[in-house]
Amino acid sequence: MDTVDVIGVSKTYRVQGHAPIPALREVSLSIHGGEILAILGLNGAGKTTLVKMLSGLVAPDSGRILVGGVESTARRSYLGRVGAVFEGNRNIYWRLTPFENIEYFGVLRGLSIRRARARANELLERFKLGDKRNAICAHLSRGMQQRLAIAISLVHEPGIIILDEPTIGVDVENVLEIVEHLKSLAASGITVVVTSHQLDVVRMLADRVALLVGGRLVATQPIDEFMRRSERAPYCLQLEEELDDARAGRLRELGVEHGGSQLHFPAEGLYDILDVLKPLRIGALNAATHDFSRIFMDRVKEYESA
Repeated sequence: MDTVDVIGVSKTYRVQGHAPIPALREVSLSIHGGEILAILGLNGAGKTTLVKMLSGLVAPDSGRILVGGVESTARRSYLGRVGAVFEGNRNIYWRLTPFENIEYFGVLRGLSIRRARARANELLERFKLGDKRNAICAHLSRGMQQRLAIAISLVHEPGIIILDEPTIGVDVENVLEIVEHLKSLAASGITVVVTSHQLDVVRMLADRVALLVGGRLVATQPIDEFMRRSERAPYCLQLEEELDDARAGRLRELGVEHGGSQLHFPAEGLYDILDVLKPLRIGALNAATHDFSRIFMDRVKEYESA
């Protein structure tokens, strides 16, 4: 299990005739072996810069990145520990077959032809592409192409795999397949780092969330904690009688949001709130559904205003 250590990393892009653009500002992060970490942030927050640094494609201006104790400056050793899949269709050669793609990238990664062919057979079966081994990749569905890209990234048996928007443009069936494969990889000890704007996928997939705002890492939390801290009103209570002013005032003191006949409030106040409402008739009491998109935006706004 390869751990990942990002230590005080900063990056500024400079284009002649334009003001410098700071992409990352002193980001420090540890990623545990065998976990799935989702890097979240709005457009321009620094997500892609960070994953390109982790992949060895972009060098930081300052700071260090290590995978399994090997620093990114030791390029040959470092790159041997890392696999990557980037957004879009740039990860495979469309005129080759799936088998030929894996074989080619295996040899490119330093495997013998014999070993590359063996890995191609293993990975095609693992990613349910065995019946497409000799098809031209341009004729495969987008979901199949993306599963193939993930298989290629694993040909040299890396300790960490980095995926930038791995399910964008992919149908639901293949999204579920990809989620299942990535969870299986993590269970086998491979560290998985993913960025995605598809927050329902993040909710299904991630063990932990790292939130970037304006190039700064502002939060790293288990995903359930990230959601729990952001969920302002996990309960919704429907009243069947009108709420009097005295009760309304006491409920406000308990953090209850009152709108019409509905009350929204945190879980820890449930029994105190029910005591206040007695003997009013209650029509329904429901746990609110988690809206991860809203939670994500709430957290971004929270840190932007801090």
